[in-house]
Amino acid sequence: MVRILLTYLIPFLLPVAVWFAWHKFFAKPPAPGEVTGAYPHQAPWHWLGLAGLLLMAATLGTLSMFSGGHPGEVYHPPEIIDGKIVPGRHVPAKRL
Repeated sequence: MVRILLTYLIPFLLPVAVWFAWHKFFAKPPAPGEVTGAYPHQAPWHWLGLAGLLLMAATLGTLSMFSGGHPGEVYHPPEIIDGKIVPGRHVPAKRL
């Protein structure tokens, strides 16, 4: 669950959170007598969604390049040995 949160949800929602925080704390207040709509309706949703998708793609791309085993290693998936779960691991490949 934490992995899903860190790799998908947070990068996707971060631009929206930054925009709302900026609008709340740094946006110019309306002039006296000026009628404004609720600011969620004024959000640039298309741009925020695109920024979120790009940030999520960058996160996933970075994770795919910098995680996992080294070249020449073989991944052995998790298995049950004598009733205990042995986690997945990378081991050096056997030379022929």
